[in-house]
Amino acid sequence: MEERNYILPKSYRKIGWTFLILSAATLFSVTYLIWAKAVIIITPNSQKINQDFAFTIREGAASANLIADNTVNGKLSEIEVSGNANFAATGSKTLAEKDSKTETVGEVTIYNNYTKEQTLVATTRLASPDEPDKILVRLKTTVTVPAGKQVKVLVYPDNPVTFKEIKPTKLIIPGLWGPLREKIYAQNDETLSKGGYQVKVVSDTDLTKAEKALKDQLYQQALADFNKNLQSQEALWPKLVSVRSSETTYSAKVGDEVTEFTATMKLKAAIIVFDESQLVTLAKEKIKTGLPAGKQLLDLDAKSFNYSVQNYDPGAKQATVKVVFSGNSQISDPAGLFDASKLTGLTEAEVQAYFSRFSEVSSVEIKFHPSWLKKTPRFPEKIQIEIAN
Repeated sequence: MEERNYILPKSYRKIGWTFLILSAATLFSVTYLIWAKAVIIITPNSQKINQDFAFTIREGAASANLIADNTVNGKLSEIEVSGNANFAATGSKTLAEKDSKTETVGEVTIYNNYTKEQTLVATTRLASPDEPDKILVRLKTTVTVPAGKQVKVLVYPDNPVTFKEIKPTKLIIPGLWGPLREKIYAQNDETLSKGGYQVKVVSDTDLTKAEKALKDQLYQQALADFNKNLQSQEALWPKLVSVRSSETTYSAKVGDEVTEFTATMKLKAAIIVFDESQLVTLAKEKIKTGLPAGKQLLDLDAKSFNYSVQNYDPGAKQATVKVVFSGNSQISDPAGLFDASKLTGLTEAEVQAYFSRFSEVSSVEIKFHPSWLKKTPRFPEKIQIEIAN
């Protein structure tokens, strides 16, 4: 048989190469469509959530009403308490006197350790135990000292010309019968000196501080009385105290020259306790309801709960209370927050830049499949967004 060699025209070869290139491109495209994808792994940030709402505290409230009525179980009571306490005067002023012969140089305390009261008239002499005949100062006013008590009294120099300051010491009363001098005597706690004597007076601040201190004291007394009627578990519930009324009187007014005064108060308070575990359940539901799609509640900050009584109805045995608190949330379903169609055809740097705009995202990792890809697929369904474990 005769063999023949055929040489194809150049145009045929071009067609063949074209077909081969198109086949390879088609194969690449099909492979890309089937296998190409990008997995975006998000490490979420926890975010603080602030929340507040009003709820009702009612005695004997059923758990079934918790969510529907915003009502939690508790106990309420009105308690009246009263009390008094002594407070020091901290204000001061200088006594300036026209008569230099009776100019006040200070204050002494007369002690009576005898079994009977002792009256000491104005001008009563005081002297040093070492020199009983040398009179140093005299009492400025008449005082009566009860048995076993002490009384403060102002003094002036016996001789203003020769008077020298007297540091804190014991002073005897020469006019008393010898044995009585050991039981009834004077003592100056501050140095006695000329030049105007500083006396204690009641100030505005003294009255304000006294009222607050006495109110705190009566709060504790009211709580102690209220606790007597609580079960052991109820005693552990949070307690809210709302002052309904208070009346305070003082034994002295601003400017009075006294070293101490007495404050007396009558207080009526509403005391409320409630089951905080029920409130926490209610608070979680409130936050979950308000969270956008794709986010979940992580936890509540137990220390953030702050309560204020808004309304109290003693007849209905219920109260309205506002609670302010905070919690933390994070991304649970990225599909609910991020649109994959906005991530198509992006480089790794562009994907990072896109997610940097979201405070909910801490960091992002992008995995390309195949690994040689440089951009995310142009089809959203080929982009997966996941949460890091």
